[in-house]
Amino acid sequence: MVNKRLYVAIGILSASIIAFQFALMQNLSVVQWNHFAYMIISVALLGFGASGTLLSLFRNQFIRNYVLLLPLLFAMSAVCMSSVMFLTKNIIPGFDIYMIFSDTREIGRLVLVYLVYFLPFFFGGAALGLVYTRHSSSISSLYFADLVGAAMGGALLTALLWVMYPWQLSSLLSLLPMIGAFLVLDYRKNKRIFIFLIFCAFISVYFISRKDIPAISQYKSLSKTLAMQGAKVILEKGSPYGHLHVVSSPALRFAPGLSLNWTQTPPKALAFFNNGNWFGAIPLGKSSEKYKFYDYTLYALPFVCGMPEKVLMPDAGTAPFASFCLTKGVSSVTLVEENIVAVNLLKNRFAGIHDSLLYHPLVKIREGHSRSLLLSDTVTYDLIVFPDVGSFGGISGVMAVSEQYLFTVEAFRNAWDRLSHTGYLMINVWLDYPVRAPLKLLSTIKETLERNNVLHPETHILLVRSWCNAVFLVKKSAITPVEVDRVRQYCLTRSFDPVVPANILPKETGLFNILPDESFGSYIDSILYGNTQRFQARYPFDVTPASDNQPYFYRFFKPTHYCQLKEQYGFRSLAYLEPGYFFIFITLFQILAAEFVLIILPLLFLRVKGPGIGFTLIYFSALGIGFMFVEIVLIQQFILFLGQPIYAAAAVISLMLFFSGTGSFFSGRYPADKIILKKVLVAIVSLILLYALILNSMLGRAIYFSAEVKIVYSVLLISPLAFVMGMAFPLGIRIISNRNKLLVPWAWGVNGCASVISTVLATIVAMHFGFQDVTFIAAGAYFVSLLAMLLWKKL
Repeated sequence: MVNKRLYVAIGILSASIIAFQFALMQNLSVVQWNHFAYMIISVALLGFGASGTLLSLFRNQFIRNYVLLLPLLFAMSAVCMSSVMFLTKNIIPGFDIYMIFSDTREIGRLVLVYLVYFLPFFFGGAALGLVYTRHSSSISSLYFADLVGAAMGGALLTALLWVMYPWQLSSLLSLLPMIGAFLVLDYRKNKRIFIFLIFCAFISVYFISRKDIPAISQYKSLSKTLAMQGAKVILEKGSPYGHLHVVSSPALRFAPGLSLNWTQTPPKALAFFNNGNWFGAIPLGKSSEKYKFYDYTLYALPFVCGMPEKVLMPDAGTAPFASFCLTKGVSSVTLVEENIVAVNLLKNRFAGIHDSLLYHPLVKIREGHSRSLLLSDTVTYDLIVFPDVGSFGGISGVMAVSEQYLFTVEAFRNAWDRLSHTGYLMINVWLDYPVRAPLKLLSTIKETLERNNVLHPETHILLVRSWCNAVFLVKKSAITPVEVDRVRQYCLTRSFDPVVPANILPKETGLFNILPDESFGSYIDSILYGNTQRFQARYPFDVTPASDNQPYFYRFFKPTHYCQLKEQYGFRSLAYLEPGYFFIFITLFQILAAEFVLIILPLLFLRVKGPGIGFTLIYFSALGIGFMFVEIVLIQQFILFLGQPIYAAAAVISLMLFFSGTGSFFSGRYPADKIILKKVLVAIVSLILLYALILNSMLGRAIYFSAEVKIVYSVLLISPLAFVMGMAFPLGIRIISNRNKLLVPWAWGVNGCASVISTVLATIVAMHFGFQDVTFIAAGAYFVSLLAMLLWKKL
């Protein structure tokens, strides 16, 4: 009979492990360049897989010392959680993913980071695996407690992010497994262990009390701004939407893409950063003066061409351009911003210096995801201003695995539907070299127009560049000669260079701002006037349009042109251009190496005899691959639906685990036999294939729902599949337990082994082929499990 306290301990341990994963993701979002969910999940699963291998090798010893070892494993997981921030700041200082290709020492630091992240999951996984091995007959109910606890951990972390920073939470969460250690401790038999647990509790409390604030990458926008003379953070606030900083400096000026003809001093400004990345600015000074500089930037082009009345700004940030629009006499400005923390600051603390913009009678603020508004709004606009593409100085491929759902063909089509007949889309792109972002943006614009049955896309596009940026104006109706003449005259007085349309003379395209070579214009012409597909195939970087199925706008590296690019730039320069792309493969290789040493190699020396070895290997490997592929693709797709990576990860993982746990518990009511397992696996494969066909459209139709309705909708979408997926693992464990108990910890290790690489592989497949293919591979993995079950004659 399993003690009820064990169920509680298992639940809170799982809650801490999942919440700890999310805390690490959010922390990496702040200090590095991405949430790196694939890396954190794979390291966590590596810890679980290695613990399964350890249990397989020393099963009898662990079972014999179960009462002694279980509280120790809980306590060690707690101590390792509490010390992560201390170790990464003091033992591995200065690690920066951006520098991993230029400084070989960063590889060693990355390995140490893996180790530090690995240990809490290893000890936690060992505790769970030991319980499953000792109480395999109660696997259904224990697995239910495990997964329900994990689901609660996701909700817990999301709530705590409103009141604490992620680096504080990673230490604070160690209290949960420490409580679990005391719950599973038999005080009558383990008085010395009780003293050791008290010691471990003091260690955790010590690390919790420390203020180990991680250093933000020196290459992020926040770090560069803080290096300015007199720069200081005047406000810092965390939330699930990110970590917000507001910075002031007497040297900080705001005038993006300003013409070299401007003779006045640009206005001072307050700068806003979210997760260390540029979020927006509030120009300072007299209201009548501080926005005049916009008349000497490319942002003024819509007002050069005409007089737009209704303006929409998706992902508006601090929206200084909205104030400029008001000075031009627009009738309304609609701002869309999902970061409600930033919105509240602009409405309250900074309302005075922001000219009370969000209270202006002509300004409407819509809190939520921009794609939601584009899909649900019925208003038509004369000007839709997209957020900037890239960053000043050019974008590197560091954001290659970041989802950008506002720069896809589908997003542009949504915006196109919201334009009035003479309305414009305006997109500013910062110039990079080699040229990538402007070409990819133009490819996306052209495909958008073609999908909307525009016969001559080139007649709807204006492109003008400066010394550092370029602005695309995309008009719903054809651009008139009068508009072209106005733009030409504006460029002459501001020293800008028009590039498109075709009646712009060649000598005008590079009159004022000389680029490193003259290829920019020819590339633009090849896409706009030539065979676009042929150019995209020949160009050494990937400039094909991004889509909701592959929303990786900043993934420019093209594997088929690796040799050409390496010869042209050298590996180090190429890696510097595309570090985000190469980093995911570094993660894969390092995870594979660690997996071989910690899981595969030890399992090769494990002498397991009796029936079921082949079945266990194939069945539980396929389960691990299938489950993680489904989980990763759901996380990726729900980022668009829910709007935030942390929300998407927390919602998907929590719901998947909760309903998988429910399915596990429900599976205990059925005998573990071939007929039941066959029905379960057939149901899983069928549902995954169904999801591959309909999930995108179902999420798209519901994207404009309120947050509360979205939660209910997410439950309805995820629960059926998660429920049946949760039955496959415990049924398999019960089957092999009935025939060969020695295979139970081995199955745990094999499942973890397959799951480890699946998180990274799923991201790689999604990046190259799309989410739909990831889903098909998941269905194939479960089909392999079905075949393994059908072919095992002794089952």
